[in-house]
Amino acid sequence: MAQNDFERRLYEHRQRIQHEHEKSLKQLEVREIIGPVPQREKDELLRRHLAELERADKRAIEKLDDLRFQQQLELQRLGIPDMYQTSNIKVMHQQRLTLLKILKACGN
Repeated sequence: MAQNDFERRLYEHRQRIQHEHEKSLKQLEVREIIGPVPQREKDELLRRHLAELERADKRAIEKLDDLRFQQQLELQRLGIPDMYQTSNIKVMHQQRLTLLKILKACGN
């Protein structure tokens, strides 16, 4: 699967969570027409929504980290200089520069 498709799916998943929350909020608004909804219930809805978004974001970060590690490993296997699995931001920046130099040399 291409990385952009993967990222798009993660984004769409987050959007579905947001849409479900908005739907729940609208249901609360309808219920408030009939009578007051306790603040505690509203707060709980928001808390659950934020917790679900946080879980989704953490899973997305873990999946993107896994993808980065797989890409680094494949580039290392191909013999690209300076490529190895790392989370070090400075090293990843250097890896990016190395890849850009290679792409430039190839005419891309």
